[in-house]
Amino acid sequence: MNPPFYELATPRQDVRDGAMNKSVYAASLGDLLVRSAAGRTYWDRGEFNKLTYPTNSLDTALDDIRKRLQENTGSGFRQIVTSFGGGKTHSMIAMYHACRDWNATPVVIDGGDLDPSTQTIWGEIERQLDGYVEKMSGAVTPGGGAILELLDRPKPTLILIDEIAVYLDGSKGVMTGQKKAASSVSVGDSNMAVQAVTFLQNLSNKMAQLPNVCVVISLPDIHQVSEKTYYSQLQRVAGRRKQIVTVATYDDIPHIVRRRLFEDDDMVISDRATNIIRQYVSECVAGHSIPQDEAPSYVEQFRATYPFTPDVIDVLYKRWGSYPDFQRTRGVLRLLSSVVHSLLKSDRPYITLSDIDLDVDEIRTELTQHTGQNIESVVSMDITSEQSNSVRLGEVAVRAARAIFMYSFPAENRGATGDDIKRASYTGNINHSAVGDMLTKMQRSLFYLALTDDGMFRFTHEENINRLIDRALHNVSNIDAEAEERGILEKSIGSKFRKVYVWPEHYTRIDDIDGLQLVILKDADIEYCKNVVANVSAKSRRVNQNALVFVLPAGNGRLSESIRRLLAVRRVRSVHDNLKPTDIRVLNDIKKEAQGGIEVGIREKYTEVWLPDAKDTIQQCRISHRHPDEDVRPFGDVMWEKLADEMKILERLDPNILRDKEGSAEEIYSGMMRICGKRRPASLSVIRYAMERLKMQSEEPGSDGRDKPDDGVNGGGGGSTIWR
Repeated sequence: MNPPFYELATPRQDVRDGAMNKSVYAASLGDLLVRSAAGRTYWDRGEFNKLTYPTNSLDTALDDIRKRLQENTGSGFRQIVTSFGGGKTHSMIAMYHACRDWNATPVVIDGGDLDPSTQTIWGEIERQLDGYVEKMSGAVTPGGGAILELLDRPKPTLILIDEIAVYLDGSKGVMTGQKKAASSVSVGDSNMAVQAVTFLQNLSNKMAQLPNVCVVISLPDIHQVSEKTYYSQLQRVAGRRKQIVTVATYDDIPHIVRRRLFEDDDMVISDRATNIIRQYVSECVAGHSIPQDEAPSYVEQFRATYPFTPDVIDVLYKRWGSYPDFQRTRGVLRLLSSVVHSLLKSDRPYITLSDIDLDVDEIRTELTQHTGQNIESVVSMDITSEQSNSVRLGEVAVRAARAIFMYSFPAENRGATGDDIKRASYTGNINHSAVGDMLTKMQRSLFYLALTDDGMFRFTHEENINRLIDRALHNVSNIDAEAEERGILEKSIGSKFRKVYVWPEHYTRIDDIDGLQLVILKDADIEYCKNVVANVSAKSRRVNQNALVFVLPAGNGRLSESIRRLLAVRRVRSVHDNLKPTDIRVLNDIKKEAQGGIEVGIREKYTEVWLPDAKDTIQQCRISHRHPDEDVRPFGDVMWEKLADEMKILERLDPNILRDKEGSAEEIYSGMMRICGKRRPASLSVIRYAMERLKMQSEEPGSDGRDKPDDGVNGGGGGSTIWR
């Protein structure tokens, strides 16, 4: 048995503790100035280095900035970017710590911490350089000469500017309810945002005259800003003389994540997990979820991402990371920290997309805040709650549903292939074929699961055909279901019994005749049966008491469910006229299944047969039925033949039984119909034929008048012969 992942990759203390303060993953330049206990991860260089993966790109960027400050090479105004998005602030903090080694003075401007109504960027620069604000006081941006006078110093200066869009227009909601945006602070006929952009432009213009000064600015993605005018101006300012600073590539992401969440050295983790990784890939190849020729590449990717499978990193960064407010690195770290913490008591040897447990509040909230208002109901009804459709189907369905959910968003994504889901859902106890079988069941059970034309699974906000059927099921009234059941019984009476009554409402509705009558009851009411046997009306006793056969219900599970599903299908077809061909196929399949369930359900429910006996009580005779696929006769005829097989109805009669009987065939038959507990001949013809045989026996020469048993002759439609 493989060891759990946390024995091979030791989670950091904040991860083990649950990282309740999620700000630990929100790098902020302001932490470098405030130096709070919560921000020590960033202002303490030793702590920061423990959590920082030194990418080749970052090392190159740091050396380029050093050369600018010490050797006057390269541009003095630089815009920091990452090819995958995110991590810019973390990289700027690395620059802050490194500039101490270069004998340079760092200045950090965190737009999220500045109050535009009382603080300016130029004033904050002077305050950090000199300890006070004098030359740079005032709300109007200083001119180029003042900027040169402020920054022309013998010691190099590194100015780091982050979250500038937050300062200008309050983007990302950082300042909502706390500080005004610069755009709302008036400065004469202008405002503070215009002044700030003008200052950055003036600063950029003077970089050529300040050889030992370097400005590094980060701009957010355009989707993260509410006021596009100032953003466009910032882009023009940065673009005039900027030099792009690239600090990481996508290949660095797994190492950055692993360094931040786990204590062990990168290569140590990879080496420890080698056997587990190869085993997982081998089993996925055997299950056809990883092509054989891609296995070596997948092994190498997994070595870099362990304990997360490569799919986890890909989906979070390439899919979820496209949400403007997901903040790729920051959001991924918060999410994966919660995922790791949630699995610390599990035996999972690695972490797949199916291990992202949406039952955990922090995990679900981190994800659903980006996906729209209705997604919580999707998660609740199909994935997480005790009554959700996946939970009812079992563990395999829950794991598959989690994986599909992670592949489903943002909405423009195509979803997950069957192989994607099998790879994520696989465990030592759940094999690939089990996942494949479960996907078929999930298509018939989940309410928001969609299968695209190209075979991709995904969750959407739209209700699928299963949800329409479920809602229609809830709208099927008991009255409608009972009416349908009664109609089905009435259509399946057959022709054997002289009369059949389906759910008679009162005993006076049942005729008093000398032919066998079948009474199918709605409820198992024994007293009603006794009353029917005894009386025709309140004033008249019943004569033909032995002619009655009662069928009582015993259970109602499958029949009721099948009837309701049939009615639900009819309702969906009548209400929705824009159904897709795939929906119509589903409805037709459900209709066929419901009709089969009704056939079986009728024969499962109506199995208790009660017959009057000589003591004026009721005799029970439990009847079993063959499967309706093997027996397509009407229910009334099936009941008749079962009773004939049990010799409760006699279709043939031993003539010797009538030897001591007096009277005509009509009188004998009438007597049998009247007295409870007597034999029940199928018809008058059974008595007539028996009497004819008896007469023939007495007329045969040498006969003692008694016939030997034979196979009998049909006197009422075939069946068993009774000899006694």
